[in-house]
Amino acid sequence: KRFSELDEYDPRYSATVNFATGKSNLTPESKQVLDDVANKALNSKGYVVEVSGYADTTGKEAFNQQLSQRRADAVVNYLEEVKRVPTRRVLSPSGMGTSQPVADNATPTGRAQNRRAEVKVLVNKGITPQQD
Repeated sequence: KRFSELDEYDPRYSATVNFATGKSNLTPESKQVLDDVANKALNSKGYVVEVSGYADTTGKEAFNQQLSQRRADAVVNYLEEVKRVPTRRVLSPSGMGTSQPVADNATPTGRAQNRRAEVKVLVNKGITPQQD
């Protein structure tokens, strides 16, 4: 069974960092969140990190697509350069534009929640024992 699970991963840790309108720079609060996720990842075996960036519906679609990619890239750069997460452990970051909103874009609060990057630490099922 372990051999058949070598290409399967379980989400073990996740975090969300938020951004200001039209921005992709990390705040001190965002860096603290990423520090925590990186420390958990670095203490795990058989992990990879998945990063997806998102935008709210403010502005043009093409700009939001690029902005979401810059947000994902900012998170990956911080994890690799500052926290020293090995590059081989980080999956290609994805800019998801305005797809998959977590809140209503019609309200300021909803738009603030949608301006985000999601980070997931996935652990290989075939290498690590399952946690209950």
